[in-house]
Amino acid sequence: MIEPLGEYLYVKPATADCSMKIGSIDFNMPQTAKFETQEGVVLAVSDEVTTVKVGDGVLYAKSAGIEFQGGKLMKIGEVISKIKPTI
Repeated sequence: MIEPLGEYLYVKPATADCSMKIGSIDFNMPQTAKFETQEGVVLAVSDEVTTVKVGDGVLYAKSAGIEFQGGKLMKIGEVISKIKPTI
């Protein structure tokens, strides 16, 4: 598994076959999120990153980060927002 350093985190982009669990709520990403998605789930964070944690849903720019092993390694500054489930 990847272990980000500094201000980096590792995000798995959402795809049509990706479901995310945020807190106790499970939801499936829409079919439109399959290509060029800007949403994902945090899989790993460095010790310096305190604003997001593993399992958080995030929104980021299409050009953010670098692709690595099916995910994106990006700086915390490239994350635009957390995605909170609505009940």
